Amino acid sequence: MTLKQKFQHIEGAAARGAHKVDLKAVRLEGSRISFILPPDGTSGRIREFHGVVHGDEIRGETTAQGAAGWTARRVVTAAQAR
Repeated sequence: MTLKQKFQHIEGAAARGAHKVDLKAVRLEGSRISFILPPDGTSGRIREFHGVVHGDEIRGETTAQGAAGWTARRVVTAAQAR
């Protein structure tokens, strides 16, 4: 999954196998983030993600046939490190 933020605008996409799926309803309010991962044609499930940003990490829960925890960490590319 990739998330890109420019000021208050945030967008993202996730890879499901060979399919790229754009995230929907991406919201960042203070330190809280939420978004929806829609079905991609191979999976009919819609997954909702809710989390809290802590520095370079996001921790939260996803809902789809029950709740499960998730964590994301910022990856710094060589271009960003310059």
